[in-house]
Amino acid sequence: MKIKEIILIIVCICCAKFAFTQSITVPLALGARYVDRLATKPVKDSSICKNFPYASYPFYSLRQTTYNPIQGIYELFLDGTTTHAEYKNFVERYRFDTLYVTKQKLPGNVIYLATGIDSKGIKHVKIDANGNRDFSDDVDYTYDLNTKQDKPVPLKVKISYFDGQKVSDVFVNMEMHPLQSFFTEASYKSVDDQNLDVVLAKVYPVLEGSLTLPDQAYSIQVLGYDSLYKKSSFSLMIKRNPIIPNEKNNFRFSSQDTVGIGYSKYRVEIDNRSLILTPAGRSQFAGGDFNTQAPEISGIDYVSKKPFSLKNELGNYVLIDFWGSWCVPCIKLIPELKLANSEYKHKIKFLSIAYDKRVNISQLKEIISDNGLNWNHLFDDREDRNSQLAKNYKVQQYPTTILIDPKGKVVFRSIASTGLKDLVNFLNTIGIKPVHKGK
Repeated sequence: MKIKEIILIIVCICCAKFAFTQSITVPLALGARYVDRLATKPVKDSSICKNFPYASYPFYSLRQTTYNPIQGIYELFLDGTTTHAEYKNFVERYRFDTLYVTKQKLPGNVIYLATGIDSKGIKHVKIDANGNRDFSDDVDYTYDLNTKQDKPVPLKVKISYFDGQKVSDVFVNMEMHPLQSFFTEASYKSVDDQNLDVVLAKVYPVLEGSLTLPDQAYSIQVLGYDSLYKKSSFSLMIKRNPIIPNEKNNFRFSSQDTVGIGYSKYRVEIDNRSLILTPAGRSQFAGGDFNTQAPEISGIDYVSKKPFSLKNELGNYVLIDFWGSWCVPCIKLIPELKLANSEYKHKIKFLSIAYDKRVNISQLKEIISDNGLNWNHLFDDREDRNSQLAKNYKVQQYPTTILIDPKGKVVFRSIASTGLKDLVNFLNTIGIKPVHKGK
């Protein structure tokens, strides 16, 4: 080989290495609205705010919510209302950033609402929009409970926030859903108790952009990014172009996280309405992304005590269900999951992976036994940082369902209770039909 050829090869290698280490800037444009719903909870002492307007009504309540929920939970810990372990668990479960929690109490983080139902069945709502804890200068919104026409009310609400260095006051965009209730019907003492509920929501713009890598083009959406907290978490939706209907990836990241796009890893940051992707290495697998090779899964079934390995299931479809005993939507999905197993087990092998604490293993086994979930079950310790099953598949929301085809590729991925409905539709498109009992 000639010296010139050797030099050219070295230059190409260096250029490729330099290109891989260069950050990628994705300009983001304003898209549709993203709404982050907040629960409002009743406060026993209505004298906290001046001029409470509905005390003479048959039903009334003073309610509150917090703009930054983790600040509110931390203050409960300071008051001794909750433990440090509960606070830590809350942070880990919802992936909150403690960077924006201040050790001083932040009264302006709390938003108060007055709700009441008069003798004619008319619902009244006032929001302390200017944060002065006085309802005399706030708008009285009225609604006929019989109409159930819940139109969101746009609001400008004054809050206090900690940006990591100092506390500031600002008016933020929010909206009120006056006839919605945040929790299930069983959570309320009565119909009137439920009717007093009001849902507030933060409103952010969806940020949209496009990214073209050597092997694939992508569309990108940033959801729930709060510009008050520059390094806060946000949801990042990355979809191949053209968009594939059964590819439903919605991952939540902060600027400290690493995101996988294909087989490449990137650190993510939002700066001046741009998404900055800084290369952070390569992966053997693509985190369970659609149409990529599924990461290996192996372990001992904690029910049967038998070994399990995904690679031994090549030649079969495998449906993976990520769940936990702590996950209410997961428990609600069990009957549907059990029915799917009975109708598709002739074509699909089921595997449930419990992302949970070791102290809950007996509870997991009880749920499995009581519901007759007679398929493979693996355990992923949520308290062990070295535990990799959920991480390898980038599972951040529960339940998550992932379908692996006989060649070991991810062909379907979905989140929450709609997952199995979408799955059935997908199975129909590829010719896998259910076997119903009695037929």
